[in-house]
Amino acid sequence: MNVLSKYLNTRNKKVACGIAVTAIAGIGGAGVYVYNSFNVNHLKLKNDIITIEYGQNISLNPEEYLDISDLDAEDKSDILKNTVITSSIANEESKEYPSVGEYKLTISYEDEEKTLKVVVKDTTAPLLNVPDSVEIVQGTELASYDFKALMNATDLAILNDYVIDISMIDANKPEEYMAKVSVEDVNGNKTEKEFKVIIKPAPQSDEEAVQEKIKNPDGSTSIRTTIKKKQTGSNKTSESRGSGNESNSSKSSNSNKTNQNSTSGRTEINTNKTGETDLGDGGTGESYEGFEWPSDWD
Repeated sequence: MNVLSKYLNTRNKKVACGIAVTAIAGIGGAGVYVYNSFNVNHLKLKNDIITIEYGQNISLNPEEYLDISDLDAEDKSDILKNTVITSSIANEESKEYPSVGEYKLTISYEDEEKTLKVVVKDTTAPLLNVPDSVEIVQGTELASYDFKALMNATDLAILNDYVIDISMIDANKPEEYMAKVSVEDVNGNKTEKEFKVIIKPAPQSDEEAVQEKIKNPDGSTSIRTTIKKKQTGSNKTSESRGSGNESNSSKSSNSNKTNQNSTSGRTEINTNKTGETDLGDGGTGESYEGFEWPSDWD
């Protein structure tokens, strides 16, 4: 009987001990769960550094920067709604985007905070338009020829001046050559293009060269030089004579107007004065050369 009692007591103690251990483990597990739930890393960044192209705006949308794929729907919604992003980034003067450089974003949610670096780079080359071909008269001084007036370049950044390579052209030899032009922005992005330069034979003494811009079927442009006959002196004389006839006609018209005015009681006379004339009854008046008294004046 004593042996059985001893056995039962021992067993009860083991059972009680097991229950106690199980309870402690359960409490510990619950504690760990509670601890972990309060220490979840809600602000998990996709990247510590992001790069955007010059000309773009920096987004303030948390979803652009946070990895929330491991969170449940409720946490995702709350984070996207209550996360605050602050920045000292200012747009470039007179533009709607920041200048090239490095910036910092601060992302905050409740007591958590993360810092993100934003790098703005300019990797876009300028847009350059040049003529497909340029026709130039033989003997033209290429160094003073205004090739730049035929070019057009655009870019978000400030552009440096054109660099034009015409070293392969002999302006005294009618032939087709290739020239090269390049333009670079202040951030080091460069565009380079080639175009044809065609040296045309010089005009004769009675000819002249006329340049015009034409549009090619493929949409490009060319500068065409056409040799035309000069305007002769006889043509100019003819024009001058034509002008004289117009003048005579104008004078005739004025004369008619004078005659018309005289019938209405007012006479306009454009002759030179020669002295005084006896008007009768002791009166005198101014005499005009070539003047005749109207027949109805008594």
